[in-house]
Order: sequence, then C-alpha cells, then structure tokens
Amino acid sequence: LFLLLSILGGAWMLKKGAALAHFCYRHWLRSPFDLYSRYSGGWAVVTGASAGIGAAFCFELARRGFNLVMIARREEEMNIVANSIKTIFPVQIEVIPFDFNTPITPEAYERIIRVARVKDVSFLICNAGFGKPQLYHEAPEGEIERFLNVNLRSTTFIAQIFAEKMVQRSSKSGILFVGSNSAKGWMRYLAIYGATKAYVGILAKSIAAEYENKIDVMVVHSKGVNTEMNRARNMWKIDSSVAASDWMNKMGKETVTIGHWKHEVQHKLIKLPWYGQ
Repeated sequence: LFLLLSILGGAWMLKKGAALAHFCYRHWLRSPFDLYSRYSGGWAVVTGASAGIGAAFCFELARRGFNLVMIARREEEMNIVANSIKTIFPVQIEVIPFDFNTPITPEAYERIIRVARVKDVSFLICNAGFGKPQLYHEAPEGEIERFLNVNLRSTTFIAQIFAEKMVQRSSKSGILFVGSNSAKGWMRYLAIYGATKAYVGILAKSIAAEYENKIDVMVVHSKGVNTEMNRARNMWKIDSSVAASDWMNKMGKETVTIGHWKHEVQHKLIKLPWYGQ
C-alpha cells in the first residue's frame, strides 16, 4: 500500500510539475512570432477601436508596422486615437465610423466590404462588444437584440468577409477574437453576455480547424481589463496596453487562451471550492 501511494504521489507531483513548467514556458520563456513578417505586412482591421482594448490594439499593431483600419461607433474618439498613433508611428490609417448594432445587409456593411476587396488585410481583430451586468429577466427586448447584433451577428459576418480574402493570400493571416471569461462557465448577471461570448469561442475554434494552414485563429477568454466597460479595479486587472501586447504575442501559438498569466492564475483559483465563484 505504501509503495502504491508513493507511486501515485510521485505521478501527481510529476503532473503538477509539468503543468507549472508549461505555464512558465508559455508566459515567460516562449518567443512570440514576428507577426508583421509572418503575415507579410499588409493592413490590420480592428473593430471597437475607439477606446480601451481596441485602441491599445491599434497602438500595438502600429508599433509592429501594420497599417490600420479602425472601425467603431464613435468617430471623434477614433480620430483622436489615430492622430496620436500617427505622431509616433509612420503608418497609414483609415477610420470607418460604424454602429455594430446594425442589421446585416450588404448596403449597411458596404465600406467594410470594400476594405476587404481593395486592401491586403492580413490581420483582423474582432474586439467590438457590448456588455452589461444585469439579471437575466430584466434585460429589455431591444437590449437583447443589441447583445446579439454586436457580439454575435456582426462578429460572424465581419470574420467571414475577411476570411474569404485571407484564404486567397499566399502567406499566413490572423484573426483574433476577444471573448470573455464568462464564456468559460456560468457567471451571475452575465447570462446573455456570456452566452454570446461562448458562441464566439466555438466560432473561433471551428474556423481555426478549417483554416489551420492559412489563418492563425485565436480567441481570448480574458478576465478583467481596465476599460470603459469594466471600471472596477482589483489586483487581478491589467491595463489595456498590457493585454494587447500579451495577447498578440500568443497569436500563432495558441487557439484558445485566457491571456495574461494573472488571469490564468485567477481562473484556476476560482475553480477551488474555498475561493468561491
């Protein structure tokens, strides 16, 4: 019995040690791809680009050499971000004001479809999202429609528009979906939001399997990032710029990720019965 317990204990320690080593390798030791070279330059499209993580993505992409197409509802805020980027980095930027709470028609998406047609878009970041903590039964009908339009329908359509062109490119391309940790399991007051982000996760994994030789696809089910939509501060939260850099460093290496090491630790702690949901 003692020998059996020793073997089982050793196997458990070996498993945990290997998991810890893999965690350290992924977050601190692994070299990221040079995405600009991997995707042969070109343009990057960012949705939800007016503030927060979207704006941080734009700065990070410009730092890496990509020209930018910024798409969001608030044109003035996007222009401020674009002008700030152009004072630092020598890149081209196109700003497209667009409300993703818009029914999908070719006419409504005309400018975005044109971008896919005339520009060599090598990288798409689907970041636009709508979230609001609330009891499930209290969500008004119009708000449910907004959840579906912004988080689900527009994301599906835009990814399809650009994927169709990406598969025709001679080099690799990339699509990064911003999901949510609420998609990893139940979470109070985020039933509709979490469900739409779970859909995004399944969409990303399926596209990744279909186009593994042509497109790097990754979904980030991150926990808290300091943004306009998530203002409460705590020790686990990270800044938007940290998130953008960290997530882009994982492109081509992972398909589903929780992102930053802090969030992975927090996600594992939440699973412990003494930590709570």
